[in-house]
Amino acid sequence: MANTIKRNKKILEYLTIQLGRLDITVIDFIDTYVVVNVSSSDLLQIKDNIYPVTPDLFNNDNILIEILKIIGVMEVSENKKEFENLIKKRKKKKELTDFDKILKGIMSVPNKDKK
Repeated sequence: MANTIKRNKKILEYLTIQLGRLDITVIDFIDTYVVVNVSSSDLLQIKDNIYPVTPDLFNNDNILIEILKIIGVMEVSENKKEFENLIKKRKKKKELTDFDKILKGIMSVPNKDKK
């Protein structure tokens, strides 16, 4: 448990640095980039712990993963505009092509046992 607390504090510290560098408020970050990408059941679990943002927010694994993904995008962004463009690009969902569907179908067929 002590490792988790230490980890959560480090993540919050690093997130705060990135938010300051990109000039994004914590509330905007949570509302714009995190809340929209997690399930409603996860949001219900943390509804009382969102604001103010504390290390306890990272106790939910799905929220932790989403925040870490966004921190990764923040890290490679030079400025806020580039960050927002990368987030938009990340949100675009690719449609499966016919080739992708066929390949997925082939991969899901179990191999026959050789006797």
